[in-house]
Amino acid sequence: VHAAYAGFAGENAILKMCSVLPAVESLSGIPARFTEETRRLIEDAQEGFYRQSGHESGPGSGQILRQVTVNIGVVKGGSKVNIVPGTCEVEVDVRLPLGISWPQLEAELDKRLKSVDPSITWEHIKHPSILFPASYTSTEEAIFKAMYRNATEVMGQRPLLGFTPGG
Repeated sequence: VHAAYAGFAGENAILKMCSVLPAVESLSGIPARFTEETRRLIEDAQEGFYRQSGHESGPGSGQILRQVTVNIGVVKGGSKVNIVPGTCEVEVDVRLPLGISWPQLEAELDKRLKSVDPSITWEHIKHPSILFPASYTSTEEAIFKAMYRNATEVMGQRPLLGFTPGG
């Protein structure tokens, strides 16, 4: 539709996306689901996480191990200024903590999007990491114990535990 008819004909996909983005961003902060072991491990790993993160280790940065994080990183829409945009595409990076699976989050996102506008359709690109939920190696595993013991011996001090922040 020509831009002269904006508001009278066609539907502006960029404006429609603007109404949807808060629902997408609202996934941020959904808490991890810890077991007693993973809760203890996260507590132990906080010191290591803060030290390994360097400039990113400001107040609150450890929370990324405890909740879903969402970054709306790319928005693309429209073709020309004098055409009402018929499509809008958004690229969103979502990181899942321990205890949250993609199917669980996908269902929640779908519910939130449909509550904004039932006509919304969406799809995602399945990054290979989506096949594997957030994971950790138990401190009771033989490989962990061997690495911890060896690191302590080599470094002459107790090693710090850590996590990669979000998968």
